[in-house]
Amino acid sequence: MNCLAFCIQGDDMFPTFQNKDVVICSELTVLDQLEERELYAVVTCGGAVLVKRLHSIKRNRHNQIIQLKWVSDRHTHRTESLHRNGIRQVLRLER
Repeated sequence: MNCLAFCIQGDDMFPTFQNKDVVICSELTVLDQLEERELYAVVTCGGAVLVKRLHSIKRNRHNQIIQLKWVSDRHTHRTESLHRNGIRQVLRLER
């Protein structure tokens, strides 16, 4: 299993994480392992790394994931909707 560490930047995941906290993540090999309300690090195709809580999963009629909606724990921040094609990698946060 591959693990990666990221440093949190900003306050959008407060109170769960504070600015400069370090999180350890493990690689997910199959997106079907995603669970709503769990924490993940998302690497976008543009190279951004987001640490967010999975809010909802949109599937097509073949039950394939097509879009993921992410939220911050600080409710004053907006949600992020990402199409599956815009996601390079999803990592599960280790506790």
